[in-house]
Amino acid sequence: MPPRPQPRSDEISDELMTTFDRVLTIRALIAKLQDELKPLNKRLEWTLMPKTFGDHWGPHNMMSPADPALDHHLPLGSRRPDRDLEEWPLLQRDRRTLLAAHAAWKKRRDL
Repeated sequence: MPPRPQPRSDEISDELMTTFDRVLTIRALIAKLQDELKPLNKRLEWTLMPKTFGDHWGPHNMMSPADPALDHHLPLGSRRPDRDLEEWPLLQRDRRTLLAAHAAWKKRRDL
């Protein structure tokens, strides 16, 4: 099948242009939020979590307590299988504790 000829700009539908524009906008917002998230996550994972919950948190584990992956089984293909197997239940426990504390904190704050 031969390639379709390139459409002229005035032949591209409004729906395609509107959708493309929205995707570009959302991707820009996500990029901005990721720039904001990176230092916050680093402080959370490398400083605040180890200080409160212990040394199984930190730069070595590459997992955020905000990551819902911790609600599930340890992913296959772990980079540190022995250590991750040992630490995963601790990370999950800490996430549950943090989520419960966060819900209580928000409830108190919203009163």
